[in-house]
This record gives sequence, C-alpha cells and structure tokens, in this order.
Amino acid sequence: MISWTIMNDWDFCKRSFTIIEVMVNVFKLEGNARTIMFSDLVGALLLFIWYSKETEGL
Repeated sequence: MISWTIMNDWDFCKRSFTIIEVMVNVFKLEGNARTIMFSDLVGALLLFIWYSKETEGL
C-alpha cells in the first residue's frame, strides 16, 4: 500500500479513494465476482469444518 501512497503524492485520502475505486472495478467483471464469491464460500466451508472439530483424529 505504500506504493499507492507514493504514486498519489503522499496523499492518504486520495490513496483511499483510489483503493476503493480499484476494488469496485474488480467486481465489475462477472468472472472476477464469481471467482471471489466461490473462494469466499470455500473459505467459509473450511472454517466451519475446522470450528466444528470434524477434522480431529480418533
């Protein structure tokens, strides 16, 4: 993130808006949105399995 700050003349507010804009642009493409949602679902499933202690041995 430091590179974004340097590129925007050390302006933290401008950097924050740029980061938000980039994040929004990622979700504009349907393929990117599907990939991110799938990754989130797999991560949630793994956390659910881990917290439910189903991965412990006998």
